[in-house]
Amino acid sequence: MLKPKEIISPQTPNRRGYETGAVGAVGGQEADGLQSSARKYPSVTVDQKFPIIQFERLKEQSILGRGGFAYVMKARHLDWKQDVAVKCLLTRQIEGSEQEVLYSEARKLNLGSRSDHVISLLGVCLDPNFAIVMPYMENGSLAGLLRDVDVPWALRWRMAHEISLGMTFLHCQNPQILHCDLKAENVLLDGDFHVKISDFGLSKWKMRSRVVTQTSPEGSTITHAPPEYFLDINLVPTPMFDVYSFGVLLWEIITRAEPYGNAMNSALIRLAVTSGQRPDLTLIPTDREDVTSVSQLMQTCWSQTPEDRPTFQACADHLITVTSRSSKEDILQAIIDVMKARKN
Repeated sequence: MLKPKEIISPQTPNRRGYETGAVGAVGGQEADGLQSSARKYPSVTVDQKFPIIQFERLKEQSILGRGGFAYVMKARHLDWKQDVAVKCLLTRQIEGSEQEVLYSEARKLNLGSRSDHVISLLGVCLDPNFAIVMPYMENGSLAGLLRDVDVPWALRWRMAHEISLGMTFLHCQNPQILHCDLKAENVLLDGDFHVKISDFGLSKWKMRSRVVTQTSPEGSTITHAPPEYFLDINLVPTPMFDVYSFGVLLWEIITRAEPYGNAMNSALIRLAVTSGQRPDLTLIPTDREDVTSVSQLMQTCWSQTPEDRPTFQACADHLITVTSRSSKEDILQAIIDVMKARKN
């Protein structure tokens, strides 16, 4: 099964979000509570000192999404006076493998929090069930924005560049963090439309929920998976997997369309991709120099041979030359235009 590689970081975590007076091996349980949690969540108590958040201090506001055994809700932290996103197990009957998926995601977020372009971990809840708490992104996903608004090019390029920076950070960790499900739905946007890469555990949830219409049996999204993924069932993912997905994501940013939207089923997409077909290039504008430049990078990213694809460092270098052509005033005006368009 393809999923982000496990991360064990020796670094002391960011202590934002620790409850007042937090003590103990998991960062915020009194002795009796810690012993109980150690029995229920043994891997949590022997690993990093996560910030512990009391679940009862979170007031649910709405459900943002559901997976196979987890859901995401928007909540209000009653003490912090701020909105947060909470990813919880659907049931209180803990299965070790399910809790481990969510816990593994928390570990990656704890490390990724050091990047400005990866969603951060505010803390974890242990009771009544395991949950991870993240900042609430008020501007939703990049997919939603592209669907609703004709985003000005200056802002599109800034977001593309920030995605490349976030992925560069993840790939530079030792060991590396591979996302394996990079797409517009998994790129969140904060209040100023800055990028936050998210959903490191989503692909495994999709497998468990048996959602396979747009995902492979192993969980990664069919439309964004590279040809080698379909040709070798025993494939171990590499950084070039994410680079290929980024190429398709750049196509999404340029066209505001759904890749392979006319395909009848996932089997046709598999066949097309392995034979060298890609998302429709006729939808790419040909009258803009910046679009042409990014389109060239896009096509290199989704090269049939993994060795021909660039690193994310190279992608970031390419995209900074594109985004630097826009001034800060251009980007601010783009944000204003997007906010106005969303109100209409």
